[in-house]
Amino acid sequence: MRAQVSAPNLAPKADDSTQEHINDNDQNVELCSDELGQSHKMEYESAFAGNRGESAIFHQSKGADHWEDFGDSSGMTSEDNSATDHTDSSDCDLSLESSDSDDNQSSSDSDQSDNTVESDASTSLAELTELQLQAFAVLTYINRHNLTAVAAADLIKLLRVICPTTFPLESSEVLLEHASRDMNHIHKEVHYCPECCYIFPEEQDKFVCGTDRCPGLRYKGLEEAQVKPTRKPRCFFVIADIASQITKLLQKSGIWEAVRSTKTHIQNTSDDANHGLSDICDGQCYRDLTSKGQFLDAANCNISFTFNTDGVPLFASTGCKLWPIFMVINELPPSMRMARENMILAGLWQGKGNPPFFAYMHALADSVSTLGQEGVCVKLPGTTDTFISKGIALLASVDLQAKAYIANITAHNGAYGCITCEEPGETVSQGKGHARHYPYRPTDCPLRTSKDIEHKATMASAQNRQKGIIGLSGLSDIPFFDIVKGLVPDYMHGVLLGVCKTLMRLWFSSVHSGKPFFPGKAY
Repeated sequence: MRAQVSAPNLAPKADDSTQEHINDNDQNVELCSDELGQSHKMEYESAFAGNRGESAIFHQSKGADHWEDFGDSSGMTSEDNSATDHTDSSDCDLSLESSDSDDNQSSSDSDQSDNTVESDASTSLAELTELQLQAFAVLTYINRHNLTAVAAADLIKLLRVICPTTFPLESSEVLLEHASRDMNHIHKEVHYCPECCYIFPEEQDKFVCGTDRCPGLRYKGLEEAQVKPTRKPRCFFVIADIASQITKLLQKSGIWEAVRSTKTHIQNTSDDANHGLSDICDGQCYRDLTSKGQFLDAANCNISFTFNTDGVPLFASTGCKLWPIFMVINELPPSMRMARENMILAGLWQGKGNPPFFAYMHALADSVSTLGQEGVCVKLPGTTDTFISKGIALLASVDLQAKAYIANITAHNGAYGCITCEEPGETVSQGKGHARHYPYRPTDCPLRTSKDIEHKATMASAQNRQKGIIGLSGLSDIPFFDIVKGLVPDYMHGVLLGVCKTLMRLWFSSVHSGKPFFPGKAY
């Protein structure tokens, strides 16, 4: 089913020679359109219709030259848009494919849903002028191909050069401003001092470091360059809008059903002491939060996350690295949880060396805290019901090197490098160098607690470490996150690439055939 929309041609009247050129172009366009084939046409229409709710729709208010944001069309209903008559014209026809309703619904519900989609599409697009439809098409193209802000700006400038009449200066500037605004609202830049990692305030005119006797400046260049309109920050990282990502993820088909199924399973097995341990949701720390009245009670719609970060070298010759922060929903089954399309990008840092981990984790804590307090409003497709879902970060799965960075403790090859206990370890010779190992001891070492780590962190420094604690960690600001229990062992390095590999070599390699632990010794 298609929603046919026609808009009158509002372009300035051309002379005879120009009109002939336009007619030739129209014929060429028709020939090209025929050669593309019906499949290409349907693909473009599907992409156009799919992005209709995500791209901005504009309307010209009371004949003014400025544009006003019409909002997300996915949130509009037929009652919000009054039907308007429009003049049919052959100059411009836009066709939108309406999606079929669910196969399990009755035919009457399907017809009613199709009619609503057709009415909404006809009403909203019919109110737009041809110039507005062209702007809408450009924004759809930008969103469909995930263009960067720079690429979108260059595309709009190119259209203004090629089609100065169709895209006049005023309209292209407004379109460029809106495209840049749409792409910049999904993240927040956090500027910090390159000397002491001081976080600059959000006010852009504060360009001098707030730390006493620190000469660090916010933007590149000398002090007189700090007020230039083209200034660029010296050091920064990006915190993404995780709320919008979570909203879109929960609205995807099958996602919330899987989350609800997990919460129901936990509720049904809450009294079963022998439910087994097969996933995160089976752990005792997680189960404690699912009790009645707790944050993850099955009666509410709250969820939890596991996050991960690691350094990725971009160029071996320059030492430039990328440190992203990813989050996954624990309530999803493992196969869905670790799917790339279901992962959430929470932060991103790029540069030489390492990011300021305390500030980086503290910014993540602020973002997660907001999510835990306010939550996101989710409207499932095909329904009119909405619900609020809040989220907390419970676990961090990182390798040993990243664990030392984000927890602000001694690395794994140093004394007191364990986050779980206060075992100092010993240095032993290994190959051509030395390594830290943790021998078996008949008496257990004291276990760490989050409160004990915070207490030692207030007295510690890089020159005066307290049982391996260097200082405060930004992880301490994440609600519900236990810095000891939350930093779980890394399964990939600890099992798949580490411990099991070593055990297999010790047990089955002929090099160790004379050792008492070699299995062949018993035969």
